[in-house]
Amino acid sequence: MHRPNIAEPKTIVQGVGRSAGALVLLAALGLAGCSSSNKDALKALNPDPPGVMYSEADALLANGRNEAAAKKFEDLDRHHPYAQEARRAMVMAAYAYYKSGKFPEAVAAAQRYAVMHPGTKDAALAHHIIASSHFDEIKDPSRDQSAARGKPVCAAG
Repeated sequence: MHRPNIAEPKTIVQGVGRSAGALVLLAALGLAGCSSSNKDALKALNPDPPGVMYSEADALLANGRNEAAAKKFEDLDRHHPYAQEARRAMVMAAYAYYKSGKFPEAVAAAQRYAVMHPGTKDAALAHHIIASSHFDEIKDPSRDQSAARGKPVCAAG
């Protein structure tokens, strides 16, 4: 009878051991190459406390660096979503975008806040930012109204 060519179990285990060792070696070499940016990796994994981040963003806003402040407020919300400062940072990001003249971003950030926290005292501020952003986009009636085309004022049904 003809016996099929099947590898011995001992050689299969040896082959798996070699390839696993090669993978470990490749991973170690890959991590060794990243050691120069170890400080950046630690910063990404362990950001500043929420109070510090909020203070930095607030200082940027006070110095007129509105867009940088908005990014910092968004970073606070991203890194510490359950912190007390994160909820306020959401609406402050919208305000900073509004102050920098980035009205679509301001509307998006304010709408996100209004949807997530509709009953808070800052919800009124979020709605005010939305309304002000839409109002400030209107320069004068003769301006291009393409953004308003295709949006019915009321749906007739």
